[in-house]
Amino acid sequence: ADLLVDQIEFANVIILNKTDMCSPDELSFVQNFVGKLNPEAKVLLSTFCNVPLESIINTGLFDLEKASEAPGWLQQMRYDVNPETEEYGVSSFVYRARRPFNPCLISEFMKKHFVLICMSADEDAEAGDSSEESKLEEAEKERRETLQKRDAVLSASAAKFGRILRSKGFLWIAHDSNLKVAWSHAGVLLTVGPEGPWFATMDFSDWPEEAQAEIKQAFEGEFGDRRQEIVFIGSELNQEAITKELDACLLSDEQMSLGMEAWTTAFDHDWPNWPVPDEDDEEDHGHAH
Repeated sequence: ADLLVDQIEFANVIILNKTDMCSPDELSFVQNFVGKLNPEAKVLLSTFCNVPLESIINTGLFDLEKASEAPGWLQQMRYDVNPETEEYGVSSFVYRARRPFNPCLISEFMKKHFVLICMSADEDAEAGDSSEESKLEEAEKERRETLQKRDAVLSASAAKFGRILRSKGFLWIAHDSNLKVAWSHAGVLLTVGPEGPWFATMDFSDWPEEAQAEIKQAFEGEFGDRRQEIVFIGSELNQEAITKELDACLLSDEQMSLGMEAWTTAFDHDWPNWPVPDEDDEEDHGHAH
């Protein structure tokens, strides 16, 4: 699901095929959802993939700078693009907070409302040690478990929050205030893993020169750029309910008063002990924003 959504978010031309098999309302819904994911793409409607070749080959539409700004979630996060707009039931909003999540509560929230895929601390090493046969068996087992969970999770989540079709962003989790955690969700699958260090933990000389002004704008108070930012895109979203549930996962005033050093040992959690990726790791894995 993540791969499919990534392809839509970074495409220059998107073909919506088999349009003759859906109603006008269904087609309008899909067009508006795709527009939320990628406001810059040229969207073509077709039946039997019947589109002019010149509209998809050698279009000259690719622009590296625009591509880096393309995803609708990124534009929403940075610029609050039409935050209250709702067309054919498709809307979006950004959840923001300036205190960390309780690692136990946010883990419980994720497992309750999504099928959670949490990257292990030694994922690369484990992959190298496994035989091809065992990898296939594990993948098949995971596929069956996902299918079993999917319908129940989707039904419960939709009843409470509306249909969350896509969400993307990053988290500050209290047990490790050095690490920015990536959140990427499509459909029912939510993947979380290490994104990189917060800029507040880095020397100013290590900040990318071209982004220093933007980074400074993200700083606030004693915790610098540490924060929660997640863009939600979906149908008939209940922003109030989503915000209330996420707010309930934040540290209480009493827990905040303990301070960052105490938070590292204050919680009996099940999060992996992720190493903080360096800049080269972020580029290799494609997590950098």
